[in-house]
Amino acid sequence: MEQVERLGIEIKDYGSVIYGLQIYRVDGESDVSLDKLARIIFDIIEDTSRLMSSILSLYQRRILNIIYPGYKEEGFERRKYTVVISEKVKIEGKELSSEKMLDLLLKEPYVNEIKQIVGPIISYAKKDGLCLIDGSYGLLILGKVKNTELLSLYASIKSLEIFLEDLLVYLWMVWEKLGDTRKIVLKGDIKELKKMRVQLVTILSDFTLLKSIMGTITYSLDRIDSESKSISDDELDSLDFSTVFHAVKNRCRTIGDLFESIEREIDGLLMVINTHIEEALDRLNTLTFWLSIIFGSFGLGQLAVAIAPWFMGPIESTIVSSIATLLPIILGVFLHFGGGKAR
Repeated sequence: MEQVERLGIEIKDYGSVIYGLQIYRVDGESDVSLDKLARIIFDIIEDTSRLMSSILSLYQRRILNIIYPGYKEEGFERRKYTVVISEKVKIEGKELSSEKMLDLLLKEPYVNEIKQIVGPIISYAKKDGLCLIDGSYGLLILGKVKNTELLSLYASIKSLEIFLEDLLVYLWMVWEKLGDTRKIVLKGDIKELKKMRVQLVTILSDFTLLKSIMGTITYSLDRIDSESKSISDDELDSLDFSTVFHAVKNRCRTIGDLFESIEREIDGLLMVINTHIEEALDRLNTLTFWLSIIFGSFGLGQLAVAIAPWFMGPIESTIVSSIATLLPIILGVFLHFGGGKAR
């Protein structure tokens, strides 16, 4: 089966990317069933992810890899917000009036197919001859739409909401990981502590990138807010744009606070880990110091035992050998404890 796609792409200067297409025929028919529509949407999401991946910068790819590991693989595509517009609805070949559309589509068996397109249904409404079914990751509009500019803004703010939700999930995963790190730190295993230190430093490096995008998101929100003011309140109220917009701004503040909390927690853990590693190094240095003293004393004593009989009697050579063995140890004790007090 041949599938031909011609996508229109609009990339806003503040970061919003909007894809647009019109379905002409599916399997030779101009009418599209709900179940086929859900499959088409999934396919388009997958195709647009591959398309955008080819033009993303290294900076953008790294950010996506942090929040969406494996986003290039099939089945791991990042979530997107989908707006579907259908001017007509037919059931069993009969076109429905706008008054009956919602009553039928929100009931079995059609509602399950609708959920595959828009996700869990958040709200629905009838206004100005339009029927709107809004879901967690899509919007289905039934009827003729006059103002597509509003839909672009609404889709942009909903896409930001989805991205922030996924970012928040990542941050909570990091917080859980820090809880496991605390348990390892309490055990004090040096090998594990070194591994944890590398992981924490990597997370801090990722945080530097992620915090930088919060400024871009704030700028995007300001631009979207500015553009929305040129649209009449009646049109915005039909989609509850204002509520979603303020929810996204609040989510940004929550994420900013969580960034600060996690960074402080990581700094504290790194301080404790470094302290444990320094103490372990001090113990190792002390052990090395005493081993060198002991083996040095033993070697010096053996040298004295071998040489002393050439120049003196048995008693004198025994005394010299003992002094040669004990002297380095006495000096080591003096240097170790005397030096420690001086420090």
